Amino acid sequence: MKSKAIGIDLAKNVFQVCGVSEHIKPQFIKKIKRHALIEFMLQQPPTTVFMEACYSSSYWAREIEELGHTAKLIPAQHVTPFVRGNKNDRNDALAIVEASQRPYIRFVPIKTAHQQEIMCLHRVRDRLIKNKTATSNQARGLLSEFGIIFDLGKKAFISGMKNVIANEQTSFRLKTIMTDLFDEYQTLLNRIEKIEDELVLFIKQSTHGKILLSIPGIGTIITSASFGRFAQYRCN
Repeated sequence: MKSKAIGIDLAKNVFQVCGVSEHIKPQFIKKIKRHALIEFMLQQPPTTVFMEACYSSSYWAREIEELGHTAKLIPAQHVTPFVRGNKNDRNDALAIVEASQRPYIRFVPIKTAHQQEIMCLHRVRDRLIKNKTATSNQARGLLSEFGIIFDLGKKAFISGMKNVIANEQTSFRLKTIMTDLFDEYQTLLNRIEKIEDELVLFIKQSTHGKILLSIPGIGTIITSASFGRFAQYRCN
């Protein structure tokens, strides 16, 4: 029997799948293991499949659409009001379907693999920047205990660290500590620059990117982030 809609509560290993009739009455609610989900959906007549927008939802949406279904992603905050009773996977799957049938629901665009790759670069870059800042702050803090203070900014830090390491009056132990910290800082800096080079390459491959980049105040990071967040900005 064809379901009017199917709701899937996504998880790492075991998914809860709920199919409903024309009157939004459950036809089935079952647990399906990750490796069996595609086979199960392949056996279902083409229908609309709803999922909460989460970390793996775009991947599953693409996989399910390749099977002939229509996939739609619902923001999590739109699903919560429709959870009946205790919050569990079974009730979440039913709530996803019920929320999907409400008027004026705005669905989240499904990201392409290309868009997700760009967002991966941004997330890795964010982490590296935090590590770089932490490394420079630690070096500044340790040197301040020896009366050595740098001006603010990357250039002042790099210049100051080089001077400390090259200074003959710096003890061997302190010089070794600062050399290790400075090597770590430069490694992080190089990795960040490589990621930014990749983001520039993404932009050059897209006419949309060139248009966005021509806007005053819009740079590489904002332009490439827009590719990852909005479906309409895709590389040609």
